[in-house]
Amino acid sequence: VSVTVFHLLNANGSLTVDDYSLEEIGASPKFTEGMVSFSFDDGFENTYTNGIPILDKAGIKSTQAIITSGFNDPEYMTKDQVKILAANGHEISAHTRTHPDLVTLTQAQAMDEISGSKADLAALGITATSFMYPFDSYSDSVVSLVKNAGFLGARDSDIGYNTPLSNPYLIESQNVNNDVSIDTIKGWIDKAISEKLWVVLVFHRQVKLPNTPENLYCNDPAILQQIVDYVKLKNVKTVTVGQGVSMLGK
Repeated sequence: VSVTVFHLLNANGSLTVDDYSLEEIGASPKFTEGMVSFSFDDGFENTYTNGIPILDKAGIKSTQAIITSGFNDPEYMTKDQVKILAANGHEISAHTRTHPDLVTLTQAQAMDEISGSKADLAALGITATSFMYPFDSYSDSVVSLVKNAGFLGARDSDIGYNTPLSNPYLIESQNVNNDVSIDTIKGWIDKAISEKLWVVLVFHRQVKLPNTPENLYCNDPAILQQIVDYVKLKNVKTVTVGQGVSMLGK
């Protein structure tokens, strides 16, 4: 409703100006339609057993961000399970080797976590083109390491939506934690549809546990089913994170 323009003068005196104008330079570019991504962090085994069947039944392809050291932990997916997901069209994304806060590491350590996780997946015959920052922790140098490792894009956990002008290495998202209502999640999807935005829904463990702070990153699979049902009801386009990244700048 108002605007103030400041002129900084480098000496005492006055400045007279006229013929100012204020014009709209155009609305932000939009996608041709709204889009939703289902992104799962860490590679938990219960995502494979409880979440993937729901997605597969609906024909939705997810993005699975894998901590590659988890192959040696029964709480996480096995190498064979990850290979099956890739073969069935789910995107396999890198999420470092051990899930550290990359900003706290030396450059050599961070590169080992970033490039090393890509190499670990390549050893399974999987080419990871997208990366997910652990703990939503990144810096300019970390982003540069991700680029130099050959990734085409990366998702953080900054809250928001994405447009064709979004930075492919700072993809924003919405966290589906156990303290978020299904109505709120439906609202995110509705906004993406109505404003032709790309929303990335981020999940973690898919297991029903008491709704307590320590279980913040756990979801009852029934919630995932409700989200999938709503996406199908609204006939909204679903894409993997990698597919969404490929649409940026266009």
